[in-house]
Amino acid sequence: MLGILEQVFLQNRKPNCVCSFSKWSRSAFARATRGELQPARLFSFLRGMIQVSAASRVSEDKVLAHPASGDSIPTSADKEDHVSIGTIAARKARDIVTNVEQVLAMELLCATQGLEFLLPLRPGRGIHEAYKVVREEVPPITGDRRFSEDIRMIHSLIESGELLGRVEKAAGGLH
Repeated sequence: MLGILEQVFLQNRKPNCVCSFSKWSRSAFARATRGELQPARLFSFLRGMIQVSAASRVSEDKVLAHPASGDSIPTSADKEDHVSIGTIAARKARDIVTNVEQVLAMELLCATQGLEFLLPLRPGRGIHEAYKVVREEVPPITGDRRFSEDIRMIHSLIESGELLGRVEKAAGGLH
């Protein structure tokens, strides 16, 4: 479980890196202008909404990673001290996986929007297929809107395995 947490900590850093003016030039944001979405709104979208939401999921995962055995209470005259923690540990692991999927959905929302700003350039086969799968469910961001439904739709693509299946079909196995 700690390996999964470390991976999601790294995933959560990507939107911050994209938003950091010290890592990217201001001209990159100027080139990002499309339709109604201005560079300042892109910055606000990535940093203010999506990244903060993802960071809260990652922070919750840190709490959930606390070992269930630390809260074990001996029962039956000290014969069953770890029996009750198995289901608690399984529930916590399930919640961590769900949060990781949510963070990945948020990152995919940011990544697909970032690809919009690079058109007409095309990414590699796998990334292009992931982009197409997401865009079949979630339209490009052209103005202010709530992103919760977008994140839910992308999460559904991850959870169902459809996204991975289509990417592997286009680019080959990812094992």
